[in-house]
Amino acid sequence: MAVNQEIPASWLDDCYQVLQKYRGDVSHAQKVARLAEGLFDWTREFSGLNDSERIPLVAAGLLHDIGHVVGAAKHHRHSAWLLRNDEALAAWPSDLRETVAWLALNHRKSRVREARGKDRAAMGRLWRMAAILRLADVFDRAHNQRTAVHEMQVDADNATILFVLSEFDISTSAEAIRRKAAWAAEAWDAELIFICGDDRLSVTPGD
Repeated sequence: MAVNQEIPASWLDDCYQVLQKYRGDVSHAQKVARLAEGLFDWTREFSGLNDSERIPLVAAGLLHDIGHVVGAAKHHRHSAWLLRNDEALAAWPSDLRETVAWLALNHRKSRVREARGKDRAAMGRLWRMAAILRLADVFDRAHNQRTAVHEMQVDADNATILFVLSEFDISTSAEAIRRKAAWAAEAWDAELIFICGDDRLSVTPGD
């Protein structure tokens, strides 16, 4: 199933080949990729990202969890290693492959890991891409593909971004939301407010 028609068909085929090889959760991978792309489009005005960064972000959404085949505890590290070394991705441009691997490495945990050969500006762009991937991943934390982002409201005057969600248990996911969303709050220098039904949670820069 195609996630984005802008991704060359051969690269998308490679993603699904790798997912199958490492017994990845395809439904979760597709959901995270779609959420990441939606967030990418919604945040274009203030994220500073451009269309060239859409492809690695969607690819990382599909492949961020393949390291589970090695072990869950450090699966982000295993995912990055597999992405850098699997022959199925040998035809990918080296920069694309390294970007996808770096995003997979940084889709969890709190410490930003440096990227090979990237200057400060490039690191900033990678960080903002990872912030989107982390949000997309936490929205499907239950791996049930039910959560939807119905609306995103940006209040520039008050530096807040409101996410209106459905089918998302904020109360039981509060710690994970704070951990995953902290990067986006810092990257966008705004308070992020998540609402689902009567539940509400905010994450501020520095949390």
